[in-house]
Amino acid sequence: MRGGILRAPLQIRAISSPRRLLCWGFFLAGASGIAYAQSQWNAHKLNPGLPWMLGGVVLVAFAGLLLPPRSGPEAGPGAPRLTPAEIGFLVALTLAGGLARFGGLGHLPPGGFYDEVEYHRIAEQILAGDRPVFVPDIAVAGRGIATVRGVAALLGTLTLPVFYLLARRAFARPVAAASAILLAGSRWHVTFSRVVFSAAIITPLLEILALLFFWRAAEEGKRRDFLLLGAVVGMGLQTYYAFNLFPVVLAVAAVSYAARPGARFRPELLRIARGLVHRGPRRILLAGRQLHRIDGRRGRGRRRRGRAARHGVAARGGGGSGR
Repeated sequence: MRGGILRAPLQIRAISSPRRLLCWGFFLAGASGIAYAQSQWNAHKLNPGLPWMLGGVVLVAFAGLLLPPRSGPEAGPGAPRLTPAEIGFLVALTLAGGLARFGGLGHLPPGGFYDEVEYHRIAEQILAGDRPVFVPDIAVAGRGIATVRGVAALLGTLTLPVFYLLARRAFARPVAAASAILLAGSRWHVTFSRVVFSAAIITPLLEILALLFFWRAAEEGKRRDFLLLGAVVGMGLQTYYAFNLFPVVLAVAAVSYAARPGARFRPELLRIARGLVHRGPRRILLAGRQLHRIDGRRGRGRRRRGRAARHGVAARGGGGSGR
């Protein structure tokens, strides 16, 4: 369908039979390893399943490396322009994904987890004057467990169109659309979009945004994209400990981009490195770290004052009992 989301303008160059068989072999072996790891995890055998999962991912990646370069009018650098059909698809996808994530938040899942209750308590403390720089969600939508979960549902819903835009830079419309649909109905993503655990749903959103801005910055070299990349990564480093590994992913992405077919590896890698160092991300990351240290010192100060107050009460209580 010309101009629609089902048109695939990219062609894959001819691939020899032995290479095709090797590619399929790596892919099937990797997919089997991932499936076996998932079965182990479903049986609560986390450690035995981990090597199979990692090995499966590596084998699938090797299979992708065996594919020949794409050719076609959309294979060049730069973001593909979204057609009206794609925009309509994104609107429908976001609405459908939002319905799956927002419906019945007050009672599905039933009860309230510790993190959810704790976040609600912190929001009430902010309303009472603690950390006035923040505006809690309960100030806008009212108190209740559904309001706290609504933040996770909103972040999960926003992830869907952002993920499509990232996939669209790498693949043709059918692949990007299928990937976004699978994410919209993914069990883990829907589940963690409906509960509030520590940064479980904001981390994927920030990682996808970071990869999208990195791709744009590497292709176009604009200062704006480098700044946005630094802002997103700096924000992610303040959310959850698992994000501390993401800069390693970005480093691998930079090396992979510089080593793409037809590129001069060293000049490309130096160009990306200069952009990361001189065009804003480093300063934003350092500023985020400094804010984190300041907040940590304030937190330690509050804890010390709290311990001193408790010791004072205990000492007065002990003195009174002694008299």
